[in-house]
Amino acid sequence: MTNFTKEQDQAINDAGKDILVSASAGSGKTTVLVERVLKKILSGTPVSSLLIITFTKAAAREMKERIKQKISDQLEIEPDNQFLRSQLLDVDTANISTIDSFCLDVIRRFYYVIDLDPQFSVLTDETQAELLKERALREIEADYLEGDNQDFQDFYDNFSGDRDAEGARNLLLQLYNTATTEPNYEKFLDNLPTCYEVGDNLIRSNLWQQQIKPLLLKEISDLKAEVEALLAEPEINSSDLVKVKENYDIFSNRLDSFWESLNTDQPYNEIRANLMNCKFEKAVRKSKKWSDESIEVYQDSQDLKLDLNDQLKKIFASFFVVEEKEQIAVLQKSEKIVKTIVAAEKKLIQKFSQLKREQNLIDYSDMEQFAFSILTTDTSNAHIAQEYYQEKFNEILIDEYQDVNALQENIIKAIKKKGQNTLFMVGDVKQSIYGFRQARPDLFLSKYHTYGKDNDSEKIILADNFRSTKRVTKTVNDLFNPILTTNFGGIDYKKEGQLQFGASYYPSDLPTASEYIFTDKKQTQSAYEDQYGDEMDFSEVQMVIARIKQLKAENFQVWDRRTQLKRPLEYSDIAIITRTRSDNLQVMQEFAKADLPLFVTDAQNYFQTFELIMIMNYLRLIDNPQQDIPLVAVMRSPLFNFKEPELAQIRVKTPAGNFYTALTSFASVNSSLGKKCKEFLQQLETLRSFAATHRISELIWSIYEKTHLLEIVTGLPNGQQRRVNLESLYERATSYESAGFKGLYQFISFIERMRKNQKDLAQPLLSDKADNAVKLMTIHASKGLEFPIVFVMGLGHQYQTRDLSRNFTISQNELGLTIKEKIIVLIL
Repeated sequence: MTNFTKEQDQAINDAGKDILVSASAGSGKTTVLVERVLKKILSGTPVSSLLIITFTKAAAREMKERIKQKISDQLEIEPDNQFLRSQLLDVDTANISTIDSFCLDVIRRFYYVIDLDPQFSVLTDETQAELLKERALREIEADYLEGDNQDFQDFYDNFSGDRDAEGARNLLLQLYNTATTEPNYEKFLDNLPTCYEVGDNLIRSNLWQQQIKPLLLKEISDLKAEVEALLAEPEINSSDLVKVKENYDIFSNRLDSFWESLNTDQPYNEIRANLMNCKFEKAVRKSKKWSDESIEVYQDSQDLKLDLNDQLKKIFASFFVVEEKEQIAVLQKSEKIVKTIVAAEKKLIQKFSQLKREQNLIDYSDMEQFAFSILTTDTSNAHIAQEYYQEKFNEILIDEYQDVNALQENIIKAIKKKGQNTLFMVGDVKQSIYGFRQARPDLFLSKYHTYGKDNDSEKIILADNFRSTKRVTKTVNDLFNPILTTNFGGIDYKKEGQLQFGASYYPSDLPTASEYIFTDKKQTQSAYEDQYGDEMDFSEVQMVIARIKQLKAENFQVWDRRTQLKRPLEYSDIAIITRTRSDNLQVMQEFAKADLPLFVTDAQNYFQTFELIMIMNYLRLIDNPQQDIPLVAVMRSPLFNFKEPELAQIRVKTPAGNFYTALTSFASVNSSLGKKCKEFLQQLETLRSFAATHRISELIWSIYEKTHLLEIVTGLPNGQQRRVNLESLYERATSYESAGFKGLYQFISFIERMRKNQKDLAQPLLSDKADNAVKLMTIHASKGLEFPIVFVMGLGHQYQTRDLSRNFTISQNELGLTIKEKIIVLIL
């Protein structure tokens, strides 16, 4: 019998109120969930009266299997218990599923509430959904542009480059993903322009009062505290540092004036002038005659001075570059553009919905939106639907609660009824890694900070980690103590989030360690930069490979939880965790050179594979041969095998113009290279003519046949996977045209957008060595898995700030823009 901790026992047995369980990594939350379900079944609650929501289908399957196993174990004790036998049969049909599957059940049962055709099909192919959405976008775009809508053109001009409109399109597509996870997307969209409403006084606007002012007051208060701390140093009053102190006293007064004008809502231009006045007087030089203590404080003052100047410059650049009149003009232009974006977004949602209805399709976002409408619409049929689920479920259990979005939260609220059922939510805000999918960890945090303060709710913290060794537990705590704070992450990790060691089953003589491996990047990197560029740190890969070989050579021992014995390390005991999949190909090549088995649990980054780069460059060339990079890339590929000296000869003959012009000129030369150029151009022209009269999919297959590309890649390492990737592109081209799209250029642009958005068309990697191979996976893919030895790569990288450098940002309730002007003003 399992010995549960006091907190686990509470989570299993407490009832009659809504419960939030904050379950740290390795704390046994799944076991607790299963035990709670079993407890309810044993007390007479049918499993059909429970709604159990998991984050993935795999988690739902595992949950069902574990519940069935627990019931089976209990039946061995009570073989005559007919109720238990019936529950064992009911588990497979019980509501143990993802939120999407539950929503689909709501729709299939109550489709008539929203006048939906019950014969609908579910659009499960993500690429097909993207294609339909792309078609909807193109159609509304055409309607606007053909109607000569100047506001729409201004919007596109602001976010698009000289050559294409991808910036504006990406904004609309990303805003779609956010809006459709809101319970009322129209209200959400209508609220977006409001933060830009400033009237004729910036200081009185909601934008300033609710967002900018509190932020600035906090930042300036922090700066004031740093200055006060320096002035509180006893040594600052020494005769050596008189001028330094005078300098800081003057600066402190100026900073106070800025803070006061900001706090009392003085006119914007006055606040701006006070900020511009926040500067130090003439620099003070140190003297060799000073005491060591004075020199130390002087150096501290200089370091602080640099930091203060840097922080104030950033504040000025963000909020005070121009005077109030120009700021208001920018905000008014922003408001106008956002209103245009909102109107276009609504049309995109409507058009996409129309295209799906025409084919009687619904996608995953429809499932949640439709279910929410069914459960909340103010009609008699909707009330029947809502009451049905409120009365059906005795308890609603939600796993990974930190990853629910606003719409899912409201669906749950719709079927929750006080006195009729209770909520049991399990999650860990420290493991919320799906913000890019519009997860709302703040919903978890809101309950975390309020539950347990009344008799209707309870908060339980499972901090014991039963997975990791004591050394690993300590390392994790040491790493996150200074990082996760109330202001950064919403929780005071040091006070209430630390892991507690609970895995006492490890033998005392088991070798354990947390290793920090450092190297001089320049020493290894230079050998690889010519081939791969400088984005990947190959010194890390080499260190991981060397350490794995060393562990194997040492016959390193690991603890096998299944046999409860120590045994020699196997390759399958090792996992390598990375931030992204973008470096998978290079890591695979290095492991192949080292003759170490590696299995990539994620699909490869499809668009970075050698074969896809090659075929996409050829398609670009067929669309427009006047492009040097795709042209030379195709010529150098195994398809044509032009060598660098040959390319140099071609360029030397015609130094001016693009490379296509030089190639055409060299084709007339009576030589073997001239003949090779001529044959290349003939095939290219044949394919260009073919492309003008045939489908894109037919063009791709024609390239495969004429160049023997499938055969070439099949002969390369991991050839079968490469062939599957090329066939996948052909299939997607077929889907693209079946969705009503035409044109090679548009297809190339669509694929490029998928690449930028990290959409993947590839199948999972094929491998005969997966059973005993090192596993390479992303942090997201590793969630919930266990390995005796884990390498975490890329910890030397800085925080990802790419989203902050784009020309738009979409947050929980806001759309931030960069407006193209002679002076670019970023409204944060």
